[in-house]
Amino acid sequence: MRRLMRACVAGLLGTTALGLVAYSGYPSVASGVPLDIAGMLGAPVDSWLAGLLALFVLGTLVAPVLYVAVVGHVLPGGELRRGLTWGLLIWLVVQLAAGPLRTGGLFSRRLGGPPMAIGLLVGLLVYGAMFGAVMREAPGAGAVERPSADDALRPRRTG
Repeated sequence: MRRLMRACVAGLLGTTALGLVAYSGYPSVASGVPLDIAGMLGAPVDSWLAGLLALFVLGTLVAPVLYVAVVGHVLPGGELRRGLTWGLLIWLVVQLAAGPLRTGGLFSRRLGGPPMAIGLLVGLLVYGAMFGAVMREAPGAGAVERPSADDALRPRRTG
């Protein structure tokens, strides 16, 4: 449960970082088309605010639950590397499945093409890096040093 809570906090911070990248202007400068993730997610109901809510639900609840339950324990490396790989996996799912289903086309072809796809990749790698950084245990956190049976047999120094 503690790992899931940490993952949700990591997702919240990662989604915030993703939003900062998306709305910083980088994708717009690169392609002439802004990376309006909330606008794209809210398009079916014609509501930018609903899209923003969907973005935070996906990034703060759905993705962290999938990470903890399915993906996190099979990815190689430390938490930072796992987080970056997680961001890349999310990007691949969006580009190969969700994008085409939402009429954005394969690799965001109908939304601005490669610059848009690269902008989203940068944003999701930032999400993954933030996610992985937060998932790392602080030194000494969570690890309670308990005496073992061998400790009882060791001579103790006094004074």
